[in-house]
Amino acid sequence: MKKLFTKLLYIGTDANPSYSYQVITLNFIAILTAVFSIALGCVFFHFTGEYRILIPTVLEGLSFLCILPLHHKGYYTGAKINAQLTHTAATVYFGIILTEAVDASLLVAFLAGQAFLLFPLEKEGRLRTFCLAIAGLSYVILEVVKQFNLVEPLHFDHTSYLWVHIAGGVVIIVLTIFIIARYQRITERLTSDKSNLLEEIKQQNENLEGVVKQRTQELENANNSIILYLREISHEIRTPLNSIYYASKMVKEGITHEVQHVNDIVLSRSLLALRIINNILTIEKLSKGDYLAISNECFLLQEFLLESQQAAQIIANERQVTIQLRTRNIPEAIVSDPLNLDKVLNNLLLNAIKFTESKSTIYLDATVEHNQLVLSVADQGKGIPEDILPHIFNRVNKGTNRFIEGNGLGLNLVKRIVELFNGTITVQSSSKGTVFTVRVPMKQGDKQDIKVKPDEEIITCNLEGTKVLVIEDELMAQKYVEIVLSKLGCDFTICSNFEDAHAHALQVTPGIIVLDLTLPGKKGPDIIKDFKRNPRFASIPIIVMSSNAFHEEIEAIKGLGVNEYIVKPDSTHLLEKALVKCKKIIFAKEVLENFK
Repeated sequence: MKKLFTKLLYIGTDANPSYSYQVITLNFIAILTAVFSIALGCVFFHFTGEYRILIPTVLEGLSFLCILPLHHKGYYTGAKINAQLTHTAATVYFGIILTEAVDASLLVAFLAGQAFLLFPLEKEGRLRTFCLAIAGLSYVILEVVKQFNLVEPLHFDHTSYLWVHIAGGVVIIVLTIFIIARYQRITERLTSDKSNLLEEIKQQNENLEGVVKQRTQELENANNSIILYLREISHEIRTPLNSIYYASKMVKEGITHEVQHVNDIVLSRSLLALRIINNILTIEKLSKGDYLAISNECFLLQEFLLESQQAAQIIANERQVTIQLRTRNIPEAIVSDPLNLDKVLNNLLLNAIKFTESKSTIYLDATVEHNQLVLSVADQGKGIPEDILPHIFNRVNKGTNRFIEGNGLGLNLVKRIVELFNGTITVQSSSKGTVFTVRVPMKQGDKQDIKVKPDEEIITCNLEGTKVLVIEDELMAQKYVEIVLSKLGCDFTICSNFEDAHAHALQVTPGIIVLDLTLPGKKGPDIIKDFKRNPRFASIPIIVMSSNAFHEEIEAIKGLGVNEYIVKPDSTHLLEKALVKCKKIIFAKEVLENFK
């Protein structure tokens, strides 16, 4: 019996747990009122024999039992209104026929109290006011009927009157006490919930303030990092550009007695500037979360080390620094990633050249230990202060010692690439110099597995007489392309803008178009689209030469139908190779046309 009663009490609480207490309260009132109503109706019928009491009490009880299925369906407001209207109807009816035995004011007080119990929330104020108004109207009706004797009430003998009066009074008092107690509990719960909500809001505001402060600090730190990063880039790239500027000025002013020396400066500083830019591009790619693939390629280790040493030596010559390569127990060929290893080694050597004393020696040591390639670069500089050493691989690192400034780009990139190899990098420093040691996994290779390098491929296609239209506005780039095309025997025309190029193409249809993307007036992408839309030029191969090395831009340009994309400054071989590929496309199309 207890389990059944509990189950009935909790009907409708599953759909809305936050509303459960009020649902349980109304279920209890519904069950209690239904039981009291039907039971008292039977008792009164026993004493009076009046069906005017029995039938209405049974109907009242059934109406209250309907609250349970309403809750089960989720009609919470409907259930409340049903309870209030049923009680109101019962109050008016029984207040009229039992006016001799029951005090109407008690019934109305009960109705008013129930309105506050059923609709305690602020948002339910209109419904609560409506129920109070109905209760007041009920009292008026009862008093009017009583005063003017509009309806004949039931008459009781003394014994029946006593039972009806006591039983009715007890029921009303019990229900009123229950309503008051429940209303107090609901009020306390609402107050507690409100306090908890306010405390939660306060806590959330405090947490939000903390998050805002943290994010603000992070943004400030990021902004400071960007400022330092830009300063670092400016510092890094200004140095080689200054040397190129002064060397060029010497040539312009006729100071040519050391032409070879000036050429060496321009070459070394150009290489340095190019490597700095390549570093920036690689860092940008890694910072965006792009994956830097580590390949496995077989190559000659000694030859690789010599090329890196010789390339760095060109830059080191300016400071009269010697780079000495020392190898021990290295295999003839290994399997690793030469491109990314070259980035690691070049940055370590450039860092050593920058911070070593002039007229000193940098030692590049290479050996193999436990299937790991071990590369060490040792300089003879003043060393790295102990407080700077833990931060040496940070993206931007500034110290008071001039030999520490400017290492934020290269060393940060070295560490990130070494980690992609699943390798390690360590640093040891003293007042006599610094040693960086890199360990990366490798496998011993076979010389026969080495692929021919692109620069060693033989150009077999004859380009002599090929009509090439060059659209380039930069004078040095024009001169470079002119030298390459003249050597290959091409029949070429160079235009500085699209209008001149288009006019020439209409007169002499080119076989290949070489295009710069940044031109005055119409830009490269629009020029490509114009050529591709014109049926006369749509099938002409296009080679783009641009200083834009960002992957997204390159892919976007290729998507327009470009055949080859060369990043400036390029090697002569890359342009020759691109021209050969385009010439082969032309030849294949001619063969296909003849076949048709």
